[in-house]
Amino acid sequence: MVGGMGAFISVIVPVYNAEGSLGTCLDALVSQEGVRLQIIAIDDGSTDASGRILDAYAAQNPDMVVVHTKNQGVGKARLEGLTRVQGDYVGFCDSGDRPDRRMYALLLDSLLAASAEMAVCGFERINVAGGQRPREEMLGFASKSLVLAQDPALLLALNTAVWNKLFKARLITQAILNFTFPRVGEDLLLQLLLCQQVTRVSFVDQPLYHYYVQDASLMSGVTGADFDQLRLGLLELKNHIVRTTNNQDLLAVCDISAFVHLGLSFPLRLATTEDQSLPRMIRQTRKVLKRDFPLYATSDLCSLATVLRHRGRTFKLFAARLCYKLRLATFLVWFLRLSARYGWLRGYW
Repeated sequence: MVGGMGAFISVIVPVYNAEGSLGTCLDALVSQEGVRLQIIAIDDGSTDASGRILDAYAAQNPDMVVVHTKNQGVGKARLEGLTRVQGDYVGFCDSGDRPDRRMYALLLDSLLAASAEMAVCGFERINVAGGQRPREEMLGFASKSLVLAQDPALLLALNTAVWNKLFKARLITQAILNFTFPRVGEDLLLQLLLCQQVTRVSFVDQPLYHYYVQDASLMSGVTGADFDQLRLGLLELKNHIVRTTNNQDLLAVCDISAFVHLGLSFPLRLATTEDQSLPRMIRQTRKVLKRDFPLYATSDLCSLATVLRHRGRTFKLFAARLCYKLRLATFLVWFLRLSARYGWLRGYW
């Protein structure tokens, strides 16, 4: 039977001013095939009709839970949802996106067949503004399942979003529920927290999640305060790993992830929103990385051998670290900014 006999999956949906897309998202969730879903929708202080739409759907769907809160951000909204999980498995869906009607059943089949704790499916990146064909990502993994301890670099080959994945609910710990999530980078932190107890990851080689990009530009605004909050969140994660498992591979993944977000994404986006020269920003970021996340520069998890093993999935990471080592980071960020402006590169670096 598709989805497994008696399977009950909790899906957490943070919602903020999403009245235009919310109905499509909820229709896809309530009509999932082969599984029973508990939909946990967190109205994160919406000022439009989102709250009323959620209440109307909940009135027709007994397994749907709606929580209305003040606006706190996606990270805290997801935590609010995690405290209400009743299923044996947990997934996440963003209110602007649409899962395929078979997505959760196929993810669960994959997870059960591999005795895994996390299942991953492909997704389709769709530019709402149009003009580009949808881009399919997270497809073509060499094996239907992989043991994380044998290949910890797998976490760097996966996209950091949690919405194209299914997790065993037992991975939710009190430490996760007590974690301080920043305004940006919350997906990365939540995924790494959940993955601390993951031994095996399974894959569904189909683009089952439709991810709608509302702003095709990489230049969405972040601030220096966001940088500091994410840095502190990553440090909190590292301290938690040291206290619990002291897993050196996971610590390296954390440092390399810090390099990607703080060393690349933030200079790319912050340079367009705050009055600070890019070279100076790179110098300051380099100091932060050397002080707080030094494993990014030495770990073999983003080596050329890893690139080859993962069929080029981590090549951009390898190239970016090489640019940092050669003191070419400023030129790399300028190139990425121009690429985003003129559409030379599709998708996110």
